[in-house]
Formats: sequence, C-alpha cells, structure tokens
Amino acid sequence: MTKISLIENEIDLDKSELLYDFQNFKKDDWDIVRGDSDWIITDKAIRGIYKGPELHSQIFFNKAIKGDVVLEFDAKLLAPSEHDIIWLWKTSFEAEPWGEGYLGCLAGWYDDYLGIEKLPDYNARVLGRTYRLEPERVYHIISGTAKGHNFIILDGELVCFFTDPAAPSLDKEGYLGFGIYQSDAEYSNLKVYRPNLQPKKFGY
Repeated sequence: MTKISLIENEIDLDKSELLYDFQNFKKDDWDIVRGDSDWIITDKAIRGIYKGPELHSQIFFNKAIKGDVVLEFDAKLLAPSEHDIIWLWKTSFEAEPWGEGYLGCLAGWYDDYLGIEKLPDYNARVLGRTYRLEPERVYHIISGTAKGHNFIILDGELVCFFTDPAAPSLDKEGYLGFGIYQSDAEYSNLKVYRPNLQPKKFGY
C-alpha cells in the first residue's frame, strides 16, 4: 500500500519522508522503558514480555521526532495472550502524567475494542468495533497523525479515524514507542514517515 485514504485526504507513503527504518536500526536506539517488564530487542523485532506487578509497560525510541508522524509496522500477540497490541506517538515525558500525545490499541479497553486515546488524560477519543485478536497471527498496522487527522489502518482497511482540533503543533517534538498490558507482544518491520498529506481529487 502506497496511498492511504483518509476520508477527504490521502497520504502517499512513496512521497513521504522516511525518518526511520527498523532494518537499519541500532539496538541502543530503544532504551526508554517504563514499567516492570522485559523488552527483548533483536535485529528482527522488539518483543515485550509481561512479568508484573505493574499492569503495563512501554518501550520508546530515544530520539524525539518533530511534527506529524506515521508508523507502519507488523505486530502479533504471543500465545497465550489475547489482548492489547499497543503503540504510541507524539508523546513526551516532561511531567507526570505524560505530556500530550496519542496511544493506539487493538483489542484493548477491557472489551476488545480498537481505538485511539489522547494523552495525558488517557481517555479514548474514538473507538472502533470490538476486535478479538488471534495469538501468533501477524497484523499489519499503519497509524499516526497528519494535520490533525488521527487514524488506524489494519490489514489495509481504515478502521479508526478522528480529527483532533487540539492536535499537538507541528513544532512539537514527541516520542514513539510500543506497549504491553498484561500481555506478551512482538513488533517488527517498523517504518516511520513524515506524512505527505494531500486533498483527494474527485472526478465525475
């Protein structure tokens, strides 16, 4: 997929600036860890293993990125986990609770919803349908923010979308990362883009 349809706009990934590609990563690029879980980084993937007692844990890319950002990656739950594939973008750690930003999730919020919440209030701004995940199945996800438009594309389908009138400014730097919530998950093939967003051309 090179073009992402967002209602009246579209993102062309081929024309978007590639900011990061996991295939060319350095292990020490991922060293901001929150929570008490094991994060295993290989040349193939980032794997989060829940060990408690905290309910959740996150790992972050340690270089802040300014402006809009789109993440493209593969994710799977590791059996026997059945819930919560989590990713974050445009967030920060200047204060507790965290600074503004976004969190995307598949099979979360206790009833297997997919959706996006805005930090730091941790309230879901938009929820899609309930979505029961299959352990060990690989899901392809494209998600992020482009000019206030926030979205999740799951296996080629736009499943979640909302426009935030109070989106963080293009001058704001933020961090991206992955999470687990009483679950084990693996994230791989990550690419990070600065999105090229253009209005759709409608012809009749």
